[in-house]
Amino acid sequence: MRTALAQHVLDVFNESGVRIVTPACEGHPEAPKVVKRADGHLPPATPVPGTRSPPSARPRRRVRYHRAAGPPAMHDTPPVTPESIRASIAATIACDALEVRGDGHHFEALVVSSRFEGLARVRRHQLVYAALGDRMRQEIHALSMRTLTPGEWRAQGQQ
Repeated sequence: MRTALAQHVLDVFNESGVRIVTPACEGHPEAPKVVKRADGHLPPATPVPGTRSPPSARPRRRVRYHRAAGPPAMHDTPPVTPESIRASIAATIACDALEVRGDGHHFEALVVSSRFEGLARVRRHQLVYAALGDRMRQEIHALSMRTLTPGEWRAQGQQ
């Protein structure tokens, strides 16, 4: 009784003219014989169903880029403006003061909110990133920000 894998191996070798012999079955009349092809080489290996070939045996996918084509056009998305960033932040975070400046690629934001009370700087920035959502991954190239509580903002003499 042969396993499916063993039978598949035998079938592959039989299709290519190679017969397999193990020492235990040499005298058996149905035992396969090891026979090289006429050119003296073994046939190329074929993958066994249900298994994955090693990464080196898989064909590589080649991606070609052409300078003339440029980046894909984003027709449906309006350009990023400081006003659009300001609106996204203000829609999620109640701000005492909110200023956003930028040139279309790099932006600076000052966000003053009582929601930042007791939070570390990293957590404050995470709240602003969450307010901007996917825009940070897709539209906004760079955003530097200052996140302050109203008390910190007054202490710096701003207002």
